[in-house]
Amino acid sequence: MLDNASDMQSVLGKIFLLLAQGRLTTKRAAVLTYIVQQLLRTLPAIDREDQPIEDAHIVVEPGNIPRPHRDSAIPSPASPLHIESRSEYDAPR
Repeated sequence: MLDNASDMQSVLGKIFLLLAQGRLTTKRAAVLTYIVQQLLRTLPAIDREDQPIEDAHIVVEPGNIPRPHRDSAIPSPASPLHIESRSEYDAPR
């Protein structure tokens, strides 16, 4: 089974030998090499899955989520915080 990079390297070496000996078509060698390449790309993800997560004890509860401050008033159009932006290209309202 191809469980690590050295196993896959061995398979790639065998594919190369079969191709060089004319016992494997170029198309089939390309397909097999592509499959091994895809397997190699998954190895880091598999390693991450096998490692325990250090922060696994963290639990997020709905009461701990920061919420917006509802005490502040929403600025109205008459408020000095309300700024109406208009450029010379805007049509009059």
